[in-house]
Amino acid sequence: MKTMLLFCLCLAFAGTTLAADKKKAKPKEPPRTEANFKKLDKDKDGKLSANEFTENWENPQRGGNVFGMLDKNSDAMLSLKEYLAKTPPKK
Repeated sequence: MKTMLLFCLCLAFAGTTLAADKKKAKPKEPPRTEANFKKLDKDKDGKLSANEFTENWENPQRGGNVFGMLDKNSDAMLSLKEYLAKTPPKK
């Protein structure tokens, strides 16, 4: 009987933790659309800096890696064309 009660308590606690984690989690990468580009472009200069691009990432380091892959001309800024380009698949 005690084992069953302990099992039920563990299940209840695990479910609460998982539900709370889902609410806190940010999307890994915001969808890359022209509308999102404009929202991210805080200084309205028509380009995204690395800080603007990674600001809403759950993992900013991953965001920085994606930024580097998208910045084809290596000018440390993303144009709309670069931003909308597809990234290569993960290896």
